[in-house]
Amino acid sequence: MKSPIFFVLLGLILHLNSFSQGNNVNAGKKALEMGDHKSAIQEFDAALADPTQLKGKVLAETYLNRAKAKLGYLNRVMRNEGFTAENRQRMQDYGLSLYPDLKLALSSDNSGKLEPEIKTETGRAQEILSELSDKSLVDARRKDLSEEEKKAIYQNVINYCDASLDIEQNNYLPYSMKGECLLALGNPAEALKNFHSADESFFRSAPKRGDLNIALIYQHIAELERDLNQNIKGAQDAVKEGIDRLSGEMAKIDRLPDLRPNVKASFQIRYEELRHELEKLQASLANPGGK
Repeated sequence: MKSPIFFVLLGLILHLNSFSQGNNVNAGKKALEMGDHKSAIQEFDAALADPTQLKGKVLAETYLNRAKAKLGYLNRVMRNEGFTAENRQRMQDYGLSLYPDLKLALSSDNSGKLEPEIKTETGRAQEILSELSDKSLVDARRKDLSEEEKKAIYQNVINYCDASLDIEQNNYLPYSMKGECLLALGNPAEALKNFHSADESFFRSAPKRGDLNIALIYQHIAELERDLNQNIKGAQDAVKEGIDRLSGEMAKIDRLPDLRPNVKASFQIRYEELRHELEKLQASLANPGGK
């Protein structure tokens, strides 16, 4: 049988631990306000080491603030530093843990008062994951990287895309970028599935300002249907749809009132290049036995 002293000491330890976590929460808030995102994350990590010691609104706010700190860190690094050997793993860890933090914030928010803010930060999380994916794909094209390093980057992008799709499944961009990575990693069958998912979700997530690179999705679908499945009719349908979608996206760009003439001209050149590639593919598919 434990003595009364044991329970007194246990209660004192729990009280001190709770007091310490409260200090971590306050220190994290202060660091976040000052823009010291890395220190804020460290303080919130310490506060959430034992989440049972934080209750209700404080727990929900701490998860939310940790997500905000990670978003702030990722945004600053991408704007100012870019990917380096030192920050790459940290950026991946923060990017992949954004949505879990926001889900925990939502489930801990018993009053529902934080829900609008959580929804806003969830939208920001999706944007930053798409940007991380896009910048990583650019990084993978560096000539000084080994094949193993490139493979690691492609796998990171797949992880980012999966995290983004956990937030919102009806978003064509993560499917498209995941397809590009799977293709680069030598998995064309899975790549084709993702390109088809990008096609299916495009109308529900198409950008208002247009995206000419949508043509690449249909080019990939056509080539993979032809080469993997010998599905010439499916490939021809994909090219036709790609040309139609490309024209629609260029029409959006043409209607933009704030576009400078030189920028509009560059979009027109890109449009013509992409359309030429699709039409060339269309002609090859019309020639039986030819690619």
